[in-house]
Amino acid sequence: MQAMNDSVRNAVFAPAFFGTPLVCALAAFAAFQAGHKGATRAFAAAALVYLAGGIGVTIAVNVPMNRGLDTLDVPQALAEA
Repeated sequence: MQAMNDSVRNAVFAPAFFGTPLVCALAAFAAFQAGHKGATRAFAAAALVYLAGGIGVTIAVNVPMNRGLDTLDVPQALAEA
């Protein structure tokens, strides 16, 4: 888990993870400007769901859990692990 936490912090992850709701919001705005009410609602809902379910859960649950795991010592012996 500690190695995975270190590898996920990179230039590809951040824009993909944090940029998704922004792109959905921009698509909702473009659909609104074009007069497509259904697409506007769908993209706006997608942005909100991703913010709450993706980023919200990650910040509220996964980050504290990963920080707690990061403080643990990794046993070197297989039997000890």
